[in-house]
Amino acid sequence: MEISGVLTGVEQVDSLTIALISFEDGLFGSEGIRFTMLPDFSGEIISTPPGSLVTIKGLCTGYNETDVILEHCSLL
Repeated sequence: MEISGVLTGVEQVDSLTIALISFEDGLFGSEGIRFTMLPDFSGEIISTPPGSLVTIKGLCTGYNETDVILEHCSLL
């Protein structure tokens, strides 16, 4: 799946880099799409400033009641 949108932020959890495109603030924080990036693209997404238009491609693995989850993602 390929999605374009405005990058809201980037989180690092252990060895994972997660990009976020938010649509609204919910009860538990930002809600939108979370992209777990492939290691080869972690540095590139970390250096991309929030507010930038990005296109990210990955495998949709589900929904966790607040976010759509994509894994194995690359920055196009």
